[in-house]
Amino acid sequence: MRIDISEISKNPKKLVLFAMICALLGAVWFVMVRAVLIDASGPHFHANFALYFGDEKEAFEEGIYYEEVASCGSDVIDPKTRVHLHDFVSDVVHVHDVRATWGNFFENLGFTLGNNVLYAHTNTYVDGEAGKLVFMLNGKVVQSIANRPIESEDTLLISYGDATSDVLDARYQQIVQSAAEYNQKADPSACSGSQTVGYWDRIKLVLGVE
Repeated sequence: MRIDISEISKNPKKLVLFAMICALLGAVWFVMVRAVLIDASGPHFHANFALYFGDEKEAFEEGIYYEEVASCGSDVIDPKTRVHLHDFVSDVVHVHDVRATWGNFFENLGFTLGNNVLYAHTNTYVDGEAGKLVFMLNGKVVQSIANRPIESEDTLLISYGDATSDVLDARYQQIVQSAAEYNQKADPSACSGSQTVGYWDRIKLVLGVE
């Protein structure tokens, strides 16, 4: 079917109708393309960290610290799916919620993190009592970390004790910088990404409807 543009341009009503149809078709095309390209699995990124008590680095050896892949199939909403460790890799944080904070992460590990106190292993570590509680984020010492959202490729060192600035720097440098690499990998524990998302659901994501 051939459309005579010159004929339409002579009729204002037809011209307006033609413009509306073009706009509608353009909007439909945009939504369809976005539905194909959109990341329907939700946020999924990584950060690195290390935790020291005195001269000892926390190893997180017990299985209770790691999120089970099987839990992703549960209908129960578990805060641990938002931010967690898995596969017994103790220095890679897996984040599935952009609102997840470092405090949320340590809470999921069974710790309680404050601005000047850390509760861990039934012990209480208070800044200034028997040592200094230090937070080093992305190479800089910060005063508080608990309420700070975890950013992609963050690197966090938490140290309690009497470590000097040189020791803190050395510990920070020893943290494996693997977050960027993990950002490029499929995550077997990606709860939102473990389910197939249909095309209609993708369209709803583009349109911002439930």
